[in-house]
Amino acid sequence: MTKTVIWILAIVGLLPVTLLSVGNLVSTFFITRLSRDHYDVGDLSVQIGSSSPRLHLATHAWPAGLALAGVAAVMVGLLFLVPRQPDRVRNGGFLKIESYMDRLLRSRKEFASVIVATLDGQHAILVMRQSGRTTLDVSADRTKNDGQEAKLREFFKKIGMTPSRDYRSANGGVVDATCNFEFQLPDDPNAISRLCVAVFEDLFSVSDKQGLEFTTDGL
Repeated sequence: MTKTVIWILAIVGLLPVTLLSVGNLVSTFFITRLSRDHYDVGDLSVQIGSSSPRLHLATHAWPAGLALAGVAAVMVGLLFLVPRQPDRVRNGGFLKIESYMDRLLRSRKEFASVIVATLDGQHAILVMRQSGRTTLDVSADRTKNDGQEAKLREFFKKIGMTPSRDYRSANGGVVDATCNFEFQLPDDPNAISRLCVAVFEDLFSVSDKQGLEFTTDGL
């Protein structure tokens, strides 16, 4: 939604400059043709209404070209300014996980990450690679009192994984509202993918038909 609003505002704001520049280029083209036919064009101006000031048309193309180049630069800049939207997979998202993990491990950036989440935003995991170290971050909301923290601990204990970090953090002004776990991972996209699928299926009880979204950084 934010991306759409920004683009609409940018297009509306740049439209007058674009139209005036295109109009100037068109008038310059016709002026050039008339000059080639040995017509003395002189000063050209446009007046809309009897009381409005005259708009003088330039006989050179470079101002309009410069303005259009500026418009193009702003539009290109918006492509980098606006945050990239998540890749949404409505069905069969589990099969896509390994390709994202492979891209993550191949990234040459100092920091890269992939957030895999359900489409409703209820469940998410973070796989991060920083300084050659790959980790999985999973959290549980302790304020819900649904036993998710205990399930999370039991799940990873059952598969023989010990967290490298186990800490609590505040959320929404509530102290120790979130329990966070960090696990170190091997540099194997297939192994990471299988672990992610197990987390969604066995811990979150999410099926492959519910859809996933992938938010990437540094890939």
